[in-house]
Amino acid sequence: MGEDQYALDRGYIPATRLNLQHFLWRETFDYNLHPGIPVTQDSVRIADVGTGTGIFLLDLAKRLPPTAHLDGFDISGSQFTPETFLPKNISMQVMDAMSEPPEHLLGKYDIVHLRLLLIVVNNNDPMPILRHCLKLLSECLSAEVTYSGQDLTVQKLEPGGYLQWDEADLYSQEVIPATDTASTENLRKWVPDLPDTFRKHGLEDVVVDARPEEWCFQKMFKEQEIILAEEFAGKFLDQKGPPGSGDAYRNLVRSAYAEVEQGSTITKRLQIVVGRKA
Repeated sequence: MGEDQYALDRGYIPATRLNLQHFLWRETFDYNLHPGIPVTQDSVRIADVGTGTGIFLLDLAKRLPPTAHLDGFDISGSQFTPETFLPKNISMQVMDAMSEPPEHLLGKYDIVHLRLLLIVVNNNDPMPILRHCLKLLSECLSAEVTYSGQDLTVQKLEPGGYLQWDEADLYSQEVIPATDTASTENLRKWVPDLPDTFRKHGLEDVVVDARPEEWCFQKMFKEQEIILAEEFAGKFLDQKGPPGSGDAYRNLVRSAYAEVEQGSTITKRLQIVVGRKA
């Protein structure tokens, strides 16, 4: 996916949305990395794919030793936190998650994290991104082999790296079609299927943590979604949609927000899926 194909905006308002979004996720789950992922090495290497502003790594770095190596990747560097403000163990680089990773990054990372890539998954197919991330993960490189009589025991000493994918499960929300013939059957169905997709592609010890959006923060969840919707109207509908479609969409979004202010909402599950490379 080229940078110009990204359907949302970039700038200080979208950056603020991304930062708010991060803290809403952390308040909902009470962690950044799933507690089932062991972080036992002081020199752990972590990649954040689709890093945006880098807020995930910046927050995570405060909870890890300064010897950890944290690298953020995004198709555009326009929202990266300037190097002046970065801790010495964080770097940010431009890379397309739909492309082949460069050779020097293959198998480099103990943990690969990605979050909310719904907007860039084409045709309900997360496989191009999943394949990209699997190539970044470290392999099981060493094993201890013991032989006793006729019994051969192989023990993995260094298990493969962990992949954590955080995604909003839009399939879990109640959707009212705009017309009687509208179908929502394929509405981001790949998200609830992600655990099975992990298993089918060789990831082991797959764990799912799915929770509703934190209820007391519903208004904030909807506010950042309203900002996202207005970005979509301005970046995509105004430029590529039918005449007037951007304004019509903005009016619809603002009407929906008026209902949120009265206590109405459409909530959904947030889902974190973790798997270990065999």
